[in-house]
Amino acid sequence: MVAGSRRTPILAIVVLAVAVGGTVWLLDDRGTSPSRPPPAASAARRDDVAVTTVQPDPRALRHVALVGATPVESAAVRELLPLLGPDPGIDRIAFTDGAGGRGRHLRITQPTGDPQRAWLGEVFARDVAARLSDHGETVAYGFAGRSGRPSGQLPPTSRAALGAAVAKATAALRKQRAHADLTVYPIGAVAVSLQLDERAMLGGERADWLQTAGDGDADDVARYLDVLAPDGTRIFYHGASTCSGSCGGPPTDVPGTPLPPGISAPSALSIHVTLPSRTPAVAHPPDVHLDCVGSAPSDVAALCHAIVLDRYRLLQPLPARPTCRARAASPKVNVRGTIGAIPIARAYGTCEAAIGKRWVALLRRHGFLPAARRASG
Repeated sequence: MVAGSRRTPILAIVVLAVAVGGTVWLLDDRGTSPSRPPPAASAARRDDVAVTTVQPDPRALRHVALVGATPVESAAVRELLPLLGPDPGIDRIAFTDGAGGRGRHLRITQPTGDPQRAWLGEVFARDVAARLSDHGETVAYGFAGRSGRPSGQLPPTSRAALGAAVAKATAALRKQRAHADLTVYPIGAVAVSLQLDERAMLGGERADWLQTAGDGDADDVARYLDVLAPDGTRIFYHGASTCSGSCGGPPTDVPGTPLPPGISAPSALSIHVTLPSRTPAVAHPPDVHLDCVGSAPSDVAALCHAIVLDRYRLLQPLPARPTCRARAASPKVNVRGTIGAIPIARAYGTCEAAIGKRWVALLRRHGFLPAARRASG
């Protein structure tokens, strides 16, 4: 999961010292750099899998404040940060002495909420900790505004291991006939962005996204996976953290697109909702049955139309290996039937609380569920 521990310096840089609080600003050496910046990546397409190899890039060092670093720590940062590409989304890197004189502490500031950049920050932190461990220095790391995993002694990622991970991911994605972008980072990491088509999005009740992307728990290569709906909606990611179901986006209806001609047909859905309530009549409202034919009543037609346009958030496949904390107060929603010409079977429970709440809000807006009762004061 980490880069080799004895790599020679890759990039020539200038360290401009600012005499304020021991801070230095890492800048690329424009005096000796070529007139054009080095390529950030080289790309190749293997059938329907686009493979991009990120090149070390000194632009990663721009505007990064390095605070409190020893010469050895500074050298590790200068060597490893460019291996994340030109813009890893890191603003500040600070080293301090650990509590009670126990080792050193590394704290990284990443203002972005993008999960792939958060994953890159964690890969970088692990590599720095491993590199400094080779010099006899124990470093724990953390992130401003979020938690990180405890660092330990990590083996370096060999070129053979990285190449094998790329080959495995490419083969797995090709077997699934998936459209995917695979990015290889020289620090020893692989990121996969998998975009589903309509049939893959709607047709499967469950999907093992990690297996689809060739993820293996036995190797030491850091991996990130994004799964996107046809319109780019993120429905799953796995990296520094994991999200399935509702991974961002507005809580209300999203103006979408009609069903494409290949699967366009009248939909028919039965929706069973269980609400978090101790009163049976409230907890188990009547099922909603929709026959979305042209002669459907106006309220049914309006709800059918809303479901189709927001289908990427309402009808996401379920991960085969769900992990979540129990949410006793979450609604449960079962959906059966067809959306266009595609059979649908979904059972959203405590692990998909955001999707269940989205269904409940939609059904209430269209009058198919009673409004929520307000707690009496």
